[in-house]
Amino acid sequence: MRIAYGITLLLATSGVLYNSFSLAALLAFAFIAISSAPLLLFSFGLGDTSAPKHGAAEQSSLPLPMVFLCLSILNVLVLIDRHGFRLADVLSSEGLVAIAREATLERYNLGSTQGNALLVSAAIANAFLWARASVSKILAMFVALVPAGLYALVSTEKWPLYCATSFFVAGLLLSERKRGTYRHALIAAACVVAIGVASLAVRQGVTEYDATFDALATLLALLGHYVFAQYETFGRWLMGGFADCCSLGLYTFSGPVAFLDLAERIPGVFSEIETVRGLETNIYTAWRYIVQDFSIFGPVVLISLFALTYRYCWVTGHYRITRGLLTLLFISTFLQINTTIFVHNSVALAALFCAFVATLSMKRHNESP
Repeated sequence: MRIAYGITLLLATSGVLYNSFSLAALLAFAFIAISSAPLLLFSFGLGDTSAPKHGAAEQSSLPLPMVFLCLSILNVLVLIDRHGFRLADVLSSEGLVAIAREATLERYNLGSTQGNALLVSAAIANAFLWARASVSKILAMFVALVPAGLYALVSTEKWPLYCATSFFVAGLLLSERKRGTYRHALIAAACVVAIGVASLAVRQGVTEYDATFDALATLLALLGHYVFAQYETFGRWLMGGFADCCSLGLYTFSGPVAFLDLAERIPGVFSEIETVRGLETNIYTAWRYIVQDFSIFGPVVLISLFALTYRYCWVTGHYRITRGLLTLLFISTFLQINTTIFVHNSVALAALFCAFVATLSMKRHNESP
């Protein structure tokens, strides 16, 4: 839990730096630091719970990751075929831009959802499975992120790629083989930045090398805005809208709620548009979802309940349960810059599946490692 708290503070600090120490970003940082503090407080005395003392997390056997790799590739092929193109078209910059143009037109003008939700979910889970597979981490990173990266290029959607990377790093943190974890996580982050910039370039129709080079600073600024501008918007919302509660889960669990036809979900969930550093956004981090549903006291109460549950399960030897809870915690920690894990059903399905796999792969304390 201490690792999750550290990552949370690192992301919030990056938001403060990106927004030039604005009052709103500082307020968001303070709120997040205090609300997530139970993760630190209730972890004292537990040691390194990502590597249980009385049990061992097995590496995933290759058959399951191979199945999900095939599904991830199928996810890309289905999207390409859906727009009337062939796989060979991806090999040329003109073909790639043409596919991306059709995908972007469909998503923004027609309001339809990209790809197959189950295949997108499989592509995200694929990254987690390969992070824990018994292969070299470089190979694992390649087969985990390339399908998601290719999907990001042809669909111009950055979110599934970010999710896949988050699941991959979560898998690394849960892996027995800790050596080089942070180095590989940094390499994965660098790859995502490169693919994200390329995705933005393709969306804007930039195909020439010189044009791409000249636009690199602009594209990096757009990517930074996508990741860190929401700490400014969340801080602004806290200043004036924190009293708008309580929806009791309609936002935090908006994916399942919409699936069950209990409420209509608008694209992006929130309709309010804020301008940050000259660019518009309607992203407010996962923290707004929880505050709007359960008040400003909701996050610290819910996180305290989670931390207490985790500590109880750890102390009483229910290591399988702690492994599943830790999986969900790590994934939620990385996704907090945008949404909760239950806003997009494909992400929720992938997260629950990965938690289930992590739970099953945990040996009992009375089994030989």
